[in-house]
Amino acid sequence: MNKTAEAPGTEDDELIAQAIAQADEERERERKAKQDAAAPVWSNLFAKKLPPLCTVHQKPCKDFIVKITGPNKGKRFWLCSLPVGPGYDMGRSKRAREDVDPRYKCDFFLWDSANSQKETPNGPKKV
Repeated sequence: MNKTAEAPGTEDDELIAQAIAQADEERERERKAKQDAAAPVWSNLFAKKLPPLCTVHQKPCKDFIVKITGPNKGKRFWLCSLPVGPGYDMGRSKRAREDVDPRYKCDFFLWDSANSQKETPNGPKKV
């Protein structure tokens, strides 16, 4: 009697182990599919905001943070990135935009919360 006797139910145990392995593989595929579908949504949600373009010069603006004590302290805003010069626009009521020297800063202003341009792998996208 050199034959190894199989314990009763061994065949059933193997079938159960295979079924569990298949279920695990299926769960892993489903998890991977959900993760792949969610990745672009999360990437867009956490994408870095692009600077808005100044309406006069069409150049990227510079961001600043309010440091003066008050209700806006800590809020980010955008201004024209060109340097202040003799042609600085003090406002539309004092000088027409046409009279402002285009080599210098204009009166562009935008709160960061109003800026909806975000970076995407394929370039800027407005959300």
